[in-house]
Amino acid sequence: MRSKLFVPGSRPELFAKALQGAADAISIDLEDAVAEDRKDEARANVAAFLASDAVRASAKLIIVRVNAIGSPHFEADVAAVARPGLGMLNLPKAESAEDVRVCAAAMAAAEARNGVSAPIRILANIETPLGLRLAPEIGAADARVAGLQLGFADLFAANGIARRDVANVHAAMFALKMAAAEAGVFAYDSAFPDIKDPEGYRAEAEMARRLGFWGKSCIHPSQVALANSVFGASDEELAFARRVLAAAEEAAAAGVGAFTVDGKMIDAPFIARARAVVTSAPAADDVPAVAASANAPALATVPVPAVSETRPSSPGAGGASPGSAAAACGNAVAAQARRPLDGIRVLDLSAYIAGPYGCTLLADMGADVIKVEPPAGDNLRKYPSTLPNESRAFLGVNRSKRGIALDLKQKDGLEILLKLVDTADVLVHNFRPGVPERLGIGYEQLKARRPQLVYCAVTGYGDTGPMKDNAGYDQVLQTFTGICTLQGPAGGPPEIVYGSVVDYYAAAMVASGVSAALFERTRSGSGQYVGVSLLRSALAMQSARLIYAQDEPLDIGRDMRSGGITGIHPCKEGHLYLSANTPHFWQTLCERTGLSQVADDERYDSVKKRAVHADVLVPLLRQALSARTALEWEQVFGTDVPCAAARSVEEMFAHPQVLAEQMVATMPHPVVGSYQGFTEAVRFGDAPVPAPFAAPAFGQHSSEVLKAHGYSDGEIERLRSLGVLL
Repeated sequence: MRSKLFVPGSRPELFAKALQGAADAISIDLEDAVAEDRKDEARANVAAFLASDAVRASAKLIIVRVNAIGSPHFEADVAAVARPGLGMLNLPKAESAEDVRVCAAAMAAAEARNGVSAPIRILANIETPLGLRLAPEIGAADARVAGLQLGFADLFAANGIARRDVANVHAAMFALKMAAAEAGVFAYDSAFPDIKDPEGYRAEAEMARRLGFWGKSCIHPSQVALANSVFGASDEELAFARRVLAAAEEAAAAGVGAFTVDGKMIDAPFIARARAVVTSAPAADDVPAVAASANAPALATVPVPAVSETRPSSPGAGGASPGSAAAACGNAVAAQARRPLDGIRVLDLSAYIAGPYGCTLLADMGADVIKVEPPAGDNLRKYPSTLPNESRAFLGVNRSKRGIALDLKQKDGLEILLKLVDTADVLVHNFRPGVPERLGIGYEQLKARRPQLVYCAVTGYGDTGPMKDNAGYDQVLQTFTGICTLQGPAGGPPEIVYGSVVDYYAAAMVASGVSAALFERTRSGSGQYVGVSLLRSALAMQSARLIYAQDEPLDIGRDMRSGGITGIHPCKEGHLYLSANTPHFWQTLCERTGLSQVADDERYDSVKKRAVHADVLVPLLRQALSARTALEWEQVFGTDVPCAAARSVEEMFAHPQVLAEQMVATMPHPVVGSYQGFTEAVRFGDAPVPAPFAAPAFGQHSSEVLKAHGYSDGEIERLRSLGVLL
């Protein structure tokens, strides 16, 4: 977006003309450029333009600046323009993260009404000293925020600062660029007031480009060529970018991961930057007459990956076509964006472990998760804990969520939830079959209200069959599906696998199933039902055992344990787990324990043979292991024999490997004070990951969430007094 041409919202005759011009984007203004008595007329004209065939056929990025939050026109503006065809909404006078959240909530509600399944981005204007000070928070307030734009006129004039002073301009640009970088969004330059001073425009644009701004606003068509020239790629840059893309295509075809172009090592960011340069290159008839400065810096475009944005447009839905400038802009923002599910909102109505931890995994991937608890709270809060006022299990299972407490059995409580559904992408619950329908939140009921919703139900035994109404718990399903029988010693009693393994595996299925459904939504435009059960999870965990071949007896050995060598053994101090199933590991184990006499013995040269002779080999091995402690044996075997000394989970808080992978973080909590806990189950790329935050205290964010969805302080107090909101 090298250039963005300003168009007054009161001049509809200019809309189509601007659409045909050379600017990368047009910005229609409903705020300062429209007189108070023409606001309604201008709003209607813009809405009609966005719905026009000309817009549908255009690849131009269309931005609309609405009136500011707090004005009598803000809500009506958003409701009218957040529709298919709008590429970005320009929020003026942004002064806080809450301003962004209010705007995002209003946009989500309008998008739901207007048939937009992909979220429209926000370009936040920074026009006041407070806004500039809080710009990093504004940029990071919501994944919809694509960029921050300077508003010099209001910022300078209202504070007695000279607009044309280069030092003043540079200071403001630098401050905004740093804020945008901290927030992970782009920075965009303000308009230049004097259309008769092209050199002044150029000088300011070149300063912006040197600081890494994307482009500059234009208040007159004559400025567009200047902006395209300054922020466009030089012939040399374009030629190099094309060579990089050609080499990348050849490398991909040959299966080569790393390669060089002109002596430079090329990696993924290089390729992304090259794609951005080629994407933004002007057509032959769009080359500006004003030559680029010989001293222009390297292109400062944010990389555009060859993937869709975090929440791309669906066929027939609002948003930009994949090849458009709007799509390129959205993709570039997504390349900067923090995690794969940024911009996705999840409502977590589940309790215990499987559903809640599945939602936590979605939060790890960037989703905004709102945990919705009943008045009695999630039952996991009541589990035994040595913490005096909070459940250790609840804290571990529910990190990185906001929490509200809501009585869905009251009409007002259900109404609140339905408003949350209007802005949600995913809903997860673990009610028994039939309960959601009685509450009014069954799949078909919510599908009719929000077709793009991904609806995940976690059950014990599934949605059908004779046991569908049975309560499902981890250890019940372990016992039911044979896990306990195979966990115990051969011929001995069944044994529970402690640690809620079925629950946690089901949680992984929740995250996997929801993520797949979200991906499918990018192609179909529709959400779908996702069913996860503890029964499916318990059987999936045993897929290698759950094979019944034709003509074999049903009651056949399915124990996959490989015999006495591979297992836990006592040492001089502590216990050591060993795995020596391959010939190399077996040979090394024998050599380092002084058992070379059995290393090459044909009676023991396979896992199966060693299992048969475990009564001979295990005593020999344990006698050898008794010479050292488990920790000493770890050092002896090093990386040559897979092994681990048995440790307590408490030792993980300070283990150097855990710390090196940044798997533990300290999280402040309003009740506990602070605690150390696990951070993320999956790591994505090399981008810095926002720190996880603590599980919510009961009802901690109830007011915050409702305010963001349009509820006033008075309404919130009324709902609290009725016991609807806690």
